[in-house]
Amino acid sequence: MFKQVLHIISFYLLLVLFSCAGESRYEDAVAPAEESKSIPGNNAEFTEELNINKLPKSLSIEQQAAFELRAQQKFQDFLDYLKIVSNPKMDKGLVKHSEELMKELFISDTITITDSSIIDQKESSIKLSRLISLIKQRNKTVNFLTNNIIFSIPLDKDSSNNYKGIMEASVIRKHKTKTIRVDIYLIETTKQFGDTEQKTIEIKLGNIY
Repeated sequence: MFKQVLHIISFYLLLVLFSCAGESRYEDAVAPAEESKSIPGNNAEFTEELNINKLPKSLSIEQQAAFELRAQQKFQDFLDYLKIVSNPKMDKGLVKHSEELMKELFISDTITITDSSIIDQKESSIKLSRLISLIKQRNKTVNFLTNNIIFSIPLDKDSSNNYKGIMEASVIRKHKTKTIRVDIYLIETTKQFGDTEQKTIEIKLGNIY
């Protein structure tokens, strides 16, 4: 009788151990997927549409939607970087890194910004590098909220055989709402992955007005 009781106890202990091991493996498998949801710009739904390395002759409806979404994300990233760079209490290393990431969002460092709500200065038009310098000098955090971003002109091929469109963003700053227009480009480019270069196409922000 005593041996039977021991066998029964041992059996249930094994069941508990296997159950715990199974839960642990499940959590390990689920955790990366849950974490990936919090990464800005990460959208598995459009990954396949963005994974092309040459400009197509025309964009499918799915590709148009995917690249428009990516452009919206990049504009939001720009506003987030502005907030970091302009914050006088932010770590200097993070500010410097954010400056570089901000510049990478744009097709060129010679783009112009003429929208007064972003410039907030007497100058009517400034370059991106000048904007970064000004907001750092002010020692006051620049904060924007967006409530609507649409494409007023869809991406289409321009005279340079690249794709260009115009995005309109409704932004709120100092309790005032204003529409900002941004030129959007889809271009062929080359990215460095370790020791190798790989051709790809990428959404870039242009002039802001």
